[in-house]
Amino acid sequence: MTRALKKLEKEGFLTTITLDDLGLQLRNVKKLEFHANAEAYRQQPQLILRRARRVARLVDEYSDPENAKRLGVHLETLVRQELRAQGFNIVGTHTAEYRGRRWTATNHTLDIVAEHTSGALPLGVEVKNALDIMSQRDRCEDRDVRPPRPHPGFAVRWIKPYIECVNRQGGFCWVFKTQIYPPGKYEEVLTKKLYRTLSAGWVSAGGKKKRRLEFPVTTRGDLPPKSVEKFAQWVGRATRNPPKVKPAKLCSKGGAQLYNPERSY
Repeated sequence: MTRALKKLEKEGFLTTITLDDLGLQLRNVKKLEFHANAEAYRQQPQLILRRARRVARLVDEYSDPENAKRLGVHLETLVRQELRAQGFNIVGTHTAEYRGRRWTATNHTLDIVAEHTSGALPLGVEVKNALDIMSQRDRCEDRDVRPPRPHPGFAVRWIKPYIECVNRQGGFCWVFKTQIYPPGKYEEVLTKKLYRTLSAGWVSAGGKKKRRLEFPVTTRGDLPPKSVEKFAQWVGRATRNPPKVKPAKLCSKGGAQLYNPERSY
């Protein structure tokens, strides 16, 4: 994407606008770039700069570390509640240990470790209530632990490129599609502002019906019903017939592995 943008800028189709161009010093964001149609910018620079400043301040607001912390706590609470509803006992939080074994390849921990009351399904869950996709380290290295080990679980907004890899390792991806804000006056105002300002116009692809590109944020006090239903179905199958962890497969072209049985601890 970056290469394509640079090419379009070099060819004169786009103009890059930085925070210095906007005359802004933001509290939470140190680097931010906007790409505008070059001809439109030449004709109406003040209009485009005014909108860019408005978006930049909004990005800075939702990038506040306190906001990120609040979002993380909220989603972890919802996931723990649903785990209990599906018959799990929470046996650990923010831990790098399970049944006496620790993994030390990274400094990361599992957000939640739970065991199903059937005794057939230990689950280690990584929770990330963020807009971006999980890093390669979060997806793969944190799960690198020898048996006994929990099955990998990810409760995230988006992880589609890696769902198949996680499934092969006997895990489950809980995908919510939107970043979930807790109910509250401030959160409702912020999510409405984010949605209204950052959602794009109507687009069509491949001759299909036009659809709006919606900025993926919402406020709610429970998990989306479809994701809950899929998780319940997976738990039912997995407790009757515990999924087997197949030999380590490549999670990405970069060669990251979800499990690596050859590593020593």
